[in-house]
Amino acid sequence: MRSILLLIAFTVAAYAQQTIRLPLGGGVEMELVRVEPGKFTQGAGDSAALAGELQREVNLTRPFYIGKFPVTRGQFARFAAATNYRTESEKGVSGGFGWEGGKLVQKKQYTWRTPGFPQTDDHPVVMVDFADAKAFCAWLSRQAGRPVALPTEAQWEYAARGGGNAGEAWTAANSPTGTQPVGRQKANGFGLHDMLGNAWEWCEDWFAPYGSGSIADPVQTNANLSDKPRRVMRGGAFSRPVADASVAKRYRNDPGSRNADNGFRVIASAAAPVAAAVPAIVVPPAPTVNLEQPLPPRPAQPVLAQEIPGALNVPAAPSHSAAEMPEPESSRSGRGGFLFWGVLVAGAFIVWKVLKGLLRGIKASPVRDMPMPMQAPADVPAGNGGMFTIRIVQDGFWIRSRVPVGTTLQARWIGASSTHSRTLEYRPGPDGLFVFTGGQPSNVSVSVGENSGGGGILDTSGRSMDLGIAGGLLSNQRSTIDDDDDRRRNDVPPPPEKRFSGFPSAY
Repeated sequence: MRSILLLIAFTVAAYAQQTIRLPLGGGVEMELVRVEPGKFTQGAGDSAALAGELQREVNLTRPFYIGKFPVTRGQFARFAAATNYRTESEKGVSGGFGWEGGKLVQKKQYTWRTPGFPQTDDHPVVMVDFADAKAFCAWLSRQAGRPVALPTEAQWEYAARGGGNAGEAWTAANSPTGTQPVGRQKANGFGLHDMLGNAWEWCEDWFAPYGSGSIADPVQTNANLSDKPRRVMRGGAFSRPVADASVAKRYRNDPGSRNADNGFRVIASAAAPVAAAVPAIVVPPAPTVNLEQPLPPRPAQPVLAQEIPGALNVPAAPSHSAAEMPEPESSRSGRGGFLFWGVLVAGAFIVWKVLKGLLRGIKASPVRDMPMPMQAPADVPAGNGGMFTIRIVQDGFWIRSRVPVGTTLQARWIGASSTHSRTLEYRPGPDGLFVFTGGQPSNVSVSVGENSGGGGILDTSGRSMDLGIAGGLLSNQRSTIDDDDDRRRNDVPPPPEKRFSGFPSAY
């Protein structure tokens, strides 16, 4: 009973803690601050407000954790190193839009590693598009053992308001040449830094006018309510005037935009972890031995411990026949003890297997109010006499092979709307070699050799799964890149933008 009470007290304390630290591996962590549920008036509500900023009453019914700081360059570097991830600006032929001469300029050299101004690991990561931010969230969800997502627009604004104390900002007035290390400015009333300025932050919502009337836990999932599908960005940036560093100011941007002032922060569920039910160890009583009755003859070849699946692997003692070594009388009375310990060991093994399965299930399964996609089934054997197996998961696939470490492989797969190819060096970990695709791939194939056109191709066609998730908080939807992004890739100047009356234009 005392153990149960201690477990309950520990769970309640963990549930109510005001900050948590999510491990990113390699000694890198991310601190998140708990924000309690509440009501607030969303929007500017003044003469400068645009149509999309009209006020409405919002009720957030669940607590959540939100990053104390924006995701930093050092944290994103940990993700990129662990997954071999390449951002859109790194994969494209045109690079990203770096900060040059006081404006955004597109060049191949500009990526999150080189945004056009010096950064350290403590600066907010920039030049990440919406899909890059979502890929980071999916990875951190697995790494930390709890679901992680981008904040909804309502969650972001509620957190930014800080209970009436919005904090301070880095803008073009005090930091015109680039970002600043996070945490240098005064925190807001919730203890959050850099909610305003430094770098724009992606939100989960598609941009659209606010609806009329009060609403609970809103998130805009309709992409077709603006002139073009745009994602919401909040907070202002070092590149923007002070007026943009506002808790209510709304901006919209192409989800494929990779600008030197685009960053993000994350949220995590505040739901308490569900404690696994531990099955009781049931040990049958040792049988009663009647010493007055003769024991049955002992078998000449006793069953050894290593012959019992899961038993301790104890070296066998030399066997003797009954004639060579008569059974002592004391061993007869100890038969019950031997049986007792044998049953205990077997029972412990069964409990260990059950607990191992439960722990795996807890690690892979979602916290209740922020669902995660299912993972694909077990490894899929593929060709070459079982030399290769491929396992498809929600954001990539694992390769296992008996080829020598260091072998060059060519992987191909179909993503959300196009075919992809990547040259890999086979250096597997304990679970094999992981290929990060940012979304559920299909028609995965692998061949030996760079750009190999034949031989050893491993096809797992038809293994894709429907990963649609309600609510949008952890959507696995891969954003499509629109015409503007295609023009950026080919360095074609865009035509004059069509002004959308009532809403801020994408910058």
